[in-house]
Amino acid sequence: MKLFKNNFKIIYFLFTVAISFSQYDSFDYDFLKNKKDSEKPKVKPKKNKNSYENLIQSSILKSGLFDYYWDKDKVKCYIVINRNQLDKTFLLNLTRNTGDAYRYHGSAMMYEFPFSFRKVGSNIQMIAENVKFRADKDSVIFKAIANNITESIFSTAKIQAISSSDSLILIDASQLFIFDFPKVSNRGKYILDKKNSYFEKINSFEFNSELDMVFHYKGKKSDYVFTLPNSSSMLHKYHLSISELPTNNYKPRLLDDRVGHFDIIYQDYSNMLSESPYVRYITRWNLEKKNPKAKFSEPKEPIVFWIENTVPHKFRKAFRDGILAWNKSFEKIGFKNAIVAKQMPDDAEWDPADVRYNTVRWMIQPGVGIAVGPSRANPLTGEIYDADVRVSSDWVRHYYNEYTSQVNPILNPNPVAIYDSLNHSHNCNYSFEKQNQMSFLWDYMTAKDIIKGTQKELDKFVYEGIVDLILHEVGHTLGLRHNFKASSMLSASELSDSDLVSKYNITASVMDYTPANILDKGNNFFLTDPGPYDDWAIEYAYSTCDKYRNEEECLKDIISKSIDNPVLAYGTDEDADECDPLISRYDMSSDPIEYYEIYLNMINEYWEILLEDSMVDGKSYNYVKNKFQQGLYEYFRASRHIYKFIGGIYYSRHHIGDIDKDPFIVVDAKDQRRAINFLDKYILSSDFFMFPPELLNKLAPTRLDDFEGTLWYMDQLDYPIHKTIKNLQTRTLNNIYRLDVISRIHNNELRFNSDQEIFTLFEMFDSMNNIIWIELKNQDSVNSFRRELQNHHIDLMINIFKNKKYPIDAQNLALESIQTVYSTIENQNIEEVYDNYTKLHLLNMKSKIKLALDN
Repeated sequence: MKLFKNNFKIIYFLFTVAISFSQYDSFDYDFLKNKKDSEKPKVKPKKNKNSYENLIQSSILKSGLFDYYWDKDKVKCYIVINRNQLDKTFLLNLTRNTGDAYRYHGSAMMYEFPFSFRKVGSNIQMIAENVKFRADKDSVIFKAIANNITESIFSTAKIQAISSSDSLILIDASQLFIFDFPKVSNRGKYILDKKNSYFEKINSFEFNSELDMVFHYKGKKSDYVFTLPNSSSMLHKYHLSISELPTNNYKPRLLDDRVGHFDIIYQDYSNMLSESPYVRYITRWNLEKKNPKAKFSEPKEPIVFWIENTVPHKFRKAFRDGILAWNKSFEKIGFKNAIVAKQMPDDAEWDPADVRYNTVRWMIQPGVGIAVGPSRANPLTGEIYDADVRVSSDWVRHYYNEYTSQVNPILNPNPVAIYDSLNHSHNCNYSFEKQNQMSFLWDYMTAKDIIKGTQKELDKFVYEGIVDLILHEVGHTLGLRHNFKASSMLSASELSDSDLVSKYNITASVMDYTPANILDKGNNFFLTDPGPYDDWAIEYAYSTCDKYRNEEECLKDIISKSIDNPVLAYGTDEDADECDPLISRYDMSSDPIEYYEIYLNMINEYWEILLEDSMVDGKSYNYVKNKFQQGLYEYFRASRHIYKFIGGIYYSRHHIGDIDKDPFIVVDAKDQRRAINFLDKYILSSDFFMFPPELLNKLAPTRLDDFEGTLWYMDQLDYPIHKTIKNLQTRTLNNIYRLDVISRIHNNELRFNSDQEIFTLFEMFDSMNNIIWIELKNQDSVNSFRRELQNHHIDLMINIFKNKKYPIDAQNLALESIQTVYSTIENQNIEEVYDNYTKLHLLNMKSKIKLALDN
């Protein structure tokens, strides 16, 4: 083996030498020159599944203010944010298009706020900007605001990808918007089911993006909701508008508290020496004349309202006329066709919730008559850029069908809270009580043969009622607040003069909650034109002031028209529950006490003929019950208006130097006594509600069931007359003896001028004691209604006596009241004088008083 290895080495050496000495050229080395490395198999580069291009490749592009890539099949939506859109202010607007038609009504304009997108690491934050505190950007204080005032995060989304150009950021839109920002789950009944929530439709335009989303809410501990097929599941549809801030030459206009406009408010730190840091701009549309020098000119851009194609053809004219009636106010300040009404085509593809369209919408809210007119304004300037009036079908249907409310509105006055979409100043429930009052008025007028009740007359009645309603709601969209003092313009005798009413209108403003006029025999039921106050409010908001050196001088002149002019008096929502008896909802005339005396007497007349008018073969007795109930409801309304005269104070918003009059003037003592006498006669009387058995035994409810299962939840089949009257009378007493009313009567003793007769707290307590305990004084038996009333009165007196929040004088008077009742009972021979019920009642009162005095 070793020999073989050595021989192999020798042979290999000789071979190598031979090659070395051979001819160089004869060696074929081309194969070495042409040799290529063997090719490796080609491998495709790995595709980045999460790259910008890959994520959007199967999606439909919706291009506009923001680009969206939407894959409807995969229920996926991406929003593209350009880097130059970061930290730029936009507006977000939310509308609920569809709710459950019970707690959450559709077509509801909810809220809006300015926001910006901010990149923080690998996330995009949607920042709700804080515009409550401001200063000039060039001022030093501006930095202090930035350092001390915080913003809020609305939502956060993770960056999914960035384009190859590095300019476009892709994020999952569901992370920004699919969460419970409507705060439905806050009520504790439902939670958002994200898995079954999605984008339904997406559009994007040059200046705005419009997104439709479906939110599924699962019942956590939900009650029965009759409008849903399954109460544990409801689908809401929300419309989201994202738009740029308006860019034009709009100039904000300052608010004046003597005239009623909605406003935006902020604190300005630019001038530290100003009397108040607050700046308030009214909300209004940007209305400019095409020809500023012309006396009358069309606007450059009119305010356009679209009547939604869901509004029944029968009512479109009333909607249109209610919208266009406001042009009469604008004509008085030189604008021609300031407002335009258009009909939304049946085949229109745009969404009424689109921020570019102002609409008057028709909605379904079973069993509830509702109409509202909110608007949206630039939070920086007050410029209105979007408005939607909505009217429910049941508001109108009410007049063409029997009044079929099977839940007693007197026992349950607030069926469902449906104004979650509005802040307090925008709340409007004009339609609620108006429909009840209209329905009763129609029946009264036809029963008394004041009108014949033909279909033509009914159509006219409903038409004018709708015009009145639309006028009111469109007024809100123009920036006008409620004016609940406007109904005091005319006296009852003036309201009875049809020629006078035709000339001057029923009230000073359509922005009041105005009952239909019952006094002029059917000639002028409703407001079909703006009133003088409305003209003035429009002038303040929209006058071009082109004849003045400056706007301040112009507005001062406009405001001066209200000086000592009761027609232009103003009182709004926050005043309506205060001390002025002329600032009330649904009242009428400059003397509401006189008005309600006339009105309640009319109701009594109607009750006297109710059976004769209603007893038609085949008609349900439910009709009789409802008509009786509608009349009774007006007593509730009268009670809550008239008590305000007791301890009342007339309030004026005028400023120092306007007129030589105090802003507070105490109601005359004689009118306070008139109010007490009215409540005694019509509400607290010992025999006023002793209805005949022939009527009470016909107040039968329907036995037809409904979606709500009313038949199974009724407290009782027969009409609860005692419960109803008890509610009326005890609520009246509660209002009279409210802490604020008692305190005001007490304070007013110091406010009466020396030449005025004083109405004292002592007189009020003494008068009420005499009214409530008249039977004890006269030794008469006490009927069942009054026993309830007297029992409640003792409870109130004991509460006041023991409640240290009340003035000590009130506590002493309450103590004196119960001691007097006790001693009177003690000194009478109740066994011989009174019937059994009264005897037991008085013994109970005596025991209750003794127990209170002993503890």
